[in-house]
Amino acid sequence: MTTRLIGIASLLSTFTLLGGSPAHAQLAPLKQAVAPSAADGLASESIQAELTGNHEKALQLANDAIKADPKNPWGHYDGGDALESLKRVDDAASAFRQAEQYFSDGDVWGKSIAIWGQANVLRQVGRCQDAIPIYERYASFVEKLDPDAAALARTYEKSCAPPSKSH
Repeated sequence: MTTRLIGIASLLSTFTLLGGSPAHAQLAPLKQAVAPSAADGLASESIQAELTGNHEKALQLANDAIKADPKNPWGHYDGGDALESLKRVDDAASAFRQAEQYFSDGDVWGKSIAIWGQANVLRQVGRCQDAIPIYERYASFVEKLDPDAAALARTYEKSCAPPSKSH
């Protein structure tokens, strides 16, 4: 069995802002017993490109993963991660939303990080009106399995603030 390394750049940036560790905000990833598909391989290459700072290449590889399998959630998730790095907020939120839809109901970790990605990308640009209900959806989704992660999301809801305007 292999464990798929996904979304590390997004998670690291999130937790750097928090000053916390991934264990406090995210559920553990699932172990996979099935060999990765071509789309999975491209998505893995995408996140590797993202981790090296090559956001354009990461986005292209994520798009290639989506072309190989339009319902592969990791292609959408990794695309969201790259789009977030490229400051394409609405596109990133949309990609994370697509990823959430394609994760199976049994992949709670995948769904949870896709929801978190949506909220986090909006919060980072001060779009609290949009981020707060998504953080609450995340908190409700993970609450029974990870009360600490739910509490963290609710802390983010309360502390969200639009960017200050300079005159």
